[in-house]
Amino acid sequence: MDRVPEEVFDHLISAADEDALVVLSRTSKQMRTRIVCRQWFWRKRYEQQFPQSDKDEAKWLYHYMRLHKAISMDGKDTNTSPSIPDQTVQLDWFNVYCKRRTTEHIWSRDTPTIHQLNDVSSVRPKGTRICSIPYIHHGISPEDVRVASQWVEEPKKQPLWILEKLCWAGLFTKHMGVLSEKHSNDYLPKNTNR
Repeated sequence: MDRVPEEVFDHLISAADEDALVVLSRTSKQMRTRIVCRQWFWRKRYEQQFPQSDKDEAKWLYHYMRLHKAISMDGKDTNTSPSIPDQTVQLDWFNVYCKRRTTEHIWSRDTPTIHQLNDVSSVRPKGTRICSIPYIHHGISPEDVRVASQWVEEPKKQPLWILEKLCWAGLFTKHMGVLSEKHSNDYLPKNTNR
């Protein structure tokens, strides 16, 4: 198969389904290279199966791009969230396609990864914060608010989850209570009463 001319191989790829090509890519380094290098093919397949006009699909790609950007920062310690991904982020569309299919498989089988976070971290990790999920209930004290955060500590390593306590340094919070919370992918503003 490694000696098949490119024109014939292109025809085989266009006729084969994606699952067969992913399996074929695992047979040898040469085969993987030949399959992965057709980025236009994988991007087209990704866009056909996961249209970006769907808000949830666009959100998934946004988070993937943020994670990809954070992991590829090559040791730069930003201690902040990566900026909003732009079109200059170079993606491996074969990898994007495979990761999204894996996510779909996990969702369809109802077997998500569960991160049980019991202990609140008192030390902020060095690295890049990818996302944050607030744990907030109406009326609780701001001191009791917790945030589960995903961090990339080292380039090319898997992200880790930690449970953080919000920093209210210098603010008197004894008679405050949380009224509501609003958050986006990048910010977590709080509305408290006095």
